Amino acid sequence: MHIVGLQALTKTYGGRPIWGPFAWTIADNARVGLVGANGTGKSTLLRIIAGMDTADEGELTRRKGLRLAYLPQELPGDERGVLATVLAARPELAEIEARLARCEQQLSDADVLNDMSRLTTVLDAQAKALADWDAADGPRAQSRARALLDQLGFGRADEERSTLQMSGGQRKLIALAGCLLRDPELLLLDEPDTHLDLAHKQRLEGLIREFAGAVVIVSHDRYLLDETVTSIAEIEDRRLILWEGNYSAYAVAKEVHLLRQQEQFVSQQKEIERLEAAIARFKLWASMVQDERHIKQARNKQRQIDRMDKVEKPVLERRKMSLQLHAHQRGGQKALELRDVGMAFGDNVVLLGLEHTFWRGQRVGIIGANGAGKS
Repeated sequence: MHIVGLQALTKTYGGRPIWGPFAWTIADNARVGLVGANGTGKSTLLRIIAGMDTADEGELTRRKGLRLAYLPQELPGDERGVLATVLAARPELAEIEARLARCEQQLSDADVLNDMSRLTTVLDAQAKALADWDAADGPRAQSRARALLDQLGFGRADEERSTLQMSGGQRKLIALAGCLLRDPELLLLDEPDTHLDLAHKQRLEGLIREFAGAVVIVSHDRYLLDETVTSIAEIEDRRLILWEGNYSAYAVAKEVHLLRQQEQFVSQQKEIERLEAAIARFKLWASMVQDERHIKQARNKQRQIDRMDKVEKPVLERRKMSLQLHAHQRGGQKALELRDVGMAFGDNVVLLGLEHTFWRGQRVGIIGANGAGKS
């Protein structure tokens, strides 16, 4: 069963087409990796499906009552604690809690208690709020939020910490917990692995595999896509092309497709050259001898070319950015030296007493757990 359908969808920016028109349907059990070069509109497509942006043309349909959750690329922190941030993903629970609080306040009012009509109205409102609370699974929301945070590596000591104190990777995991708390049927993830260390990437893979609904993931990490998706949707040359299998299967299938397309293109170009040479001969003969047959032959050959289903020239290798960095050969061999370097965010010490020398010509990778202070 399809839960999202796109028909003749088109998006432009400043009059320049980004992609489309194309059609796409997302099934209720889909596991899709959305790939393409930077700037092809992958994030824009996710936002349109999530209802946070609109297409210029075409139609987007969602199954009635579809629950979806969207995880953006970047997530700024704020003063809220970790647990409060996750629970904020269910704003309807806060609204129901506010209704219950109002009912409790009214039931403590002597004027209400002495007025049977007003008392009945308040009690009915309280009963309705309690029913809505149960229907929304309010009693389990906090315990589920804690369980999700625990699964993502956050302990009870982290619950009250402001997300401003968290690293980019940690904020992304907190937002992911909020998405899952909504029990979505469709999960839209925009580069969920960005800023994550290896341990948390493995946890992310496990969560996606265990998720019961449909998932669409934008990612440049082929290993994540290999572990989590069963099909690839590629945006290329403003079109959406669907491929079966994970990323590795897609990479092989695409290479085979491009090689076959190259063979077909070369073969067709040779046939076009042969027909064009024949057209040139018939036109030459027609100019030398007034014979209608030569003109008809030239026209027939041209029709053959015009009626061909033209094979596009495949792009076997995309142009790469030409970027060259030239270091000035000046100074000594030391490029950077750290002596007793420390850094803290409030009471949270992330770096203490660092001592290291970076030498000219080195290529250094900085690794560590999320929140360890790499950035």
